[in-house]
Amino acid sequence: MFRTLRARTLIAFIAISLIGVVFISGAFKYAFEDCFSDYLDDKREAEVDRVVTFLQKEHQRDGKITGDSIDAMLPYQAMTESLFYRIYDSSGSLVLDSTDLVKEIAKMKEDQHGEAPNYKDMDYTQETRELTYDGENIGTMEVNYHRGYEKGEFQFQAKIDKYIAVSALGIFGLSIGLSFLFSNQLTSGLRRVKDAVQALSNNDTTVRVTNSKLTDEIQQVADAYNQLAERLNSQQMLRKQFTADIAHELRTPITILKTQIEAFQDGIWQPTQERLANSHKELMRLVRMVNDLEELMEAENPDIHLNVEEVNTNQTLTHIKEHFYVAAKQKDLQLDLTLPEEPIYFEGDKDRVWQIMLNLVSNAIRYTPEKGTIRIQANETAENVFITVTDDGIGIAAEDLPHIFDRFYRAEKSRARKTGGAGIGLAIVKALVQAHHGQINAQSTEGKGTKMIVQLPKKTSTK
Repeated sequence: MFRTLRARTLIAFIAISLIGVVFISGAFKYAFEDCFSDYLDDKREAEVDRVVTFLQKEHQRDGKITGDSIDAMLPYQAMTESLFYRIYDSSGSLVLDSTDLVKEIAKMKEDQHGEAPNYKDMDYTQETRELTYDGENIGTMEVNYHRGYEKGEFQFQAKIDKYIAVSALGIFGLSIGLSFLFSNQLTSGLRRVKDAVQALSNNDTTVRVTNSKLTDEIQQVADAYNQLAERLNSQQMLRKQFTADIAHELRTPITILKTQIEAFQDGIWQPTQERLANSHKELMRLVRMVNDLEELMEAENPDIHLNVEEVNTNQTLTHIKEHFYVAAKQKDLQLDLTLPEEPIYFEGDKDRVWQIMLNLVSNAIRYTPEKGTIRIQANETAENVFITVTDDGIGIAAEDLPHIFDRFYRAEKSRARKTGGAGIGLAIVKALVQAHHGQINAQSTEGKGTKMIVQLPKKTSTK
């Protein structure tokens, strides 16, 4: 139970809330008691000062201390403040004694509250003060007062303690509720991501994590999962499409070969040069498809090894033009090559760069109608080499353009079969360009042509 993130988060929040409530309540209780004690001390001191003031005025008026002016005040202070006095004049004679009111006050409180006091346990403190007037000693006053709270004060403190306890319990209960809601909200997103991952592990690539009420961190995880699921779903569809396409591509030459060989075996056909050439043509179709698959697997290998050396871009592209001269002539295509006067050099694998250009120019020739034009250009910056292959062929639809570098993807399947290929060439190109730490981008308008832009760094680190 306590192994789940939700349970641990909830317990942590509750523990923090409990510690906070106990600390705040204790601090508030301590602060109140300290302030309340100071208040009572100040109040008692004020009452004593009143008595001193009255005695001083009495001495000023009568020339001596008689205690008549405070005679009515002392019982009140004894009752309310538990203050009792012994007052002596300057000669040391006892003028007034209110300490004999202790038992009477205790009896009154017993009758009032129904509690019999224990006189032996009463804790009283005695202080002695010198009474002066104009710098002259006029007498002495012993002040006796009860240490601690009186009953009313105890009741007030108990009420405050009750309020503190109720408030603490209320805050703690609220903290538990908020902790439960917060931990639930915090972990609900993770549970949704977990459920989606489990669905993905069961080959269900259609489940997505919705974007409502997720924290930024979990939202990032959800977005990453959604992108992964989308990509896997796309790859799954591509694999299914590739399986169907490759089955169709293989079925045709295999069926033709099977029919022709059986015709030779049954004596229906004579193995003439023309018929053998047709059989060989179908066989080579199978060989090309197998070779394409091998090239794709090699190009997408993360451990692909590049034989890095200095590559002369002008020389490589010139050889490419010569290589495709006959193919372009057969379709009556114009093959233009534009190069800077000074050769462009960069570090790369000559064979892989040759393979990249073979695929790009081959595609351009394949999808450009007769009397069209194919342009090959090269230029450079301080850090990169740019090679572009532009044609005015059939172009690529906008919805297909983002996927043309995906392996096994072919735009307009029916037309693609007529022109050949299994949707592997551009995937090989992209993998080889990325192996050089470069980039390839496509710009195309359907019906007007396509432009392929290859960016390769001049300095390529080997793997």
